[in-house]
Amino acid sequence: MKIINARGFKRLAGFMFLKRPAAGGECGLLIPNCRQIHTFFMRFSIDLFFLDKDMNTIKTVRGLKPWKISPFVHNAKFVLEVPAGLLFSPNLLHESHDSRPQIDN
Repeated sequence: MKIINARGFKRLAGFMFLKRPAAGGECGLLIPNCRQIHTFFMRFSIDLFFLDKDMNTIKTVRGLKPWKISPFVHNAKFVLEVPAGLLFSPNLLHESHDSRPQIDN
């Protein structure tokens, strides 16, 4: 899976205005210094992984629908946004023994 480190405009826009997830849907956005997100202007549901400073998952939100606001997660330092169902897919979980995603800057 390809993870994009969301900075600048990519952080602001995220998945907004996309008609569907990127080709194959195997792309995620890692948003630093984030404790809550919204899905305004989005056209598909997403799964969220709230991560602590060591990149450990402290809360997950499955299938957040468009035009919703996520819970505020006080201890989160990052949020990983992925198209709904992607990281819970049995095929993806068995692709690699390395549990840490590759992050592009």
